[in-house]
Parts: sequence; C-alpha cells; structure tokens
Amino acid sequence: MDVLFERPALERFVQLATELLAVPVPDDPKADLPRLHAPAI
Repeated sequence: MDVLFERPALERFVQLATELLAVPVPDDPKADLPRLHAPAI
C-alpha cells in the first residue's frame, strides 16, 4: 500500500512532529499534558 502526500502537507506534518517532540512531558502523570496551538492556515 502506498501513501502519497503533497509536499506542503508533509513539510507541515514534520514541523508539527518536531515541535511536539521538543515539548517536555511533565513528571507527574496526573498533570495536564502540554498543548500545541497550530496557526490557522
């Protein structure tokens, strides 16, 4: 099975994934997780 993405969509996905991986996860498992806010396109 092949999945094709348009280049801008793939670039945006990689950008969001990079930002998400850079956010530290709280040590307390009951704490709210950080939220990312994506700008409107």
